[in-house]
Amino acid sequence: VAERTKEAETATDITIRALVGLLEIRDIESFRHTTRTQMIMKTLCESLRSNDKYKDILTDGYIFELIRTTPLHDIGKVGIPDNILLKPGKLTQEEFEIMKKHVDFGTEALKKEQNCKEEELPYFVKIALDIIGAHHEKYNGTGYPLGLAGENIPLPGRLMAIIDVYDALMTKRVYKEAWPFPEVVSYIIKERGEHFDPDIVDTFMES
Repeated sequence: VAERTKEAETATDITIRALVGLLEIRDIESFRHTTRTQMIMKTLCESLRSNDKYKDILTDGYIFELIRTTPLHDIGKVGIPDNILLKPGKLTQEEFEIMKKHVDFGTEALKKEQNCKEEELPYFVKIALDIIGAHHEKYNGTGYPLGLAGENIPLPGRLMAIIDVYDALMTKRVYKEAWPFPEVVSYIIKERGEHFDPDIVDTFMES
């Protein structure tokens, strides 16, 4: 049993590395972004576990899966044309609608990779699908693709939302310069209860 478990873990890690490698080949994400977001996820989850609401949910095993599936959040961007994905400026509304499709591209690709019924998906895939599918939802219900609100947004998506925005604002991207740290902090506080889960914002600020 132990050997089969180890083989399954190895296969999972290979799958994740292969998929993330596709992003790096197209210069969509870098190894540094992957490492940073995983470190933030680890710190945030360990801090959030002190909140009674989450202490039974954020087990060591659950946190482990959250950390290792974090790099898959934008895997669907491999399906977005370069002229939109790498545009050095603000997207038009039409371009943004195309960009939003990366969420569905990502969830569909991961499901297809597993080749099984949804109820039979491995544990790590279910968590990854929540990260991919819900990290652009907003706490106030104005996000995409489903317009979920509050705690109807899966926890992995609520965690990834603040991590992804924080890292995006803190680093230079093809379409923007890095923001100063105080401005990033102010933005996240401003979006407490709007874009981000208030509990997660409070923990993020203390971490």
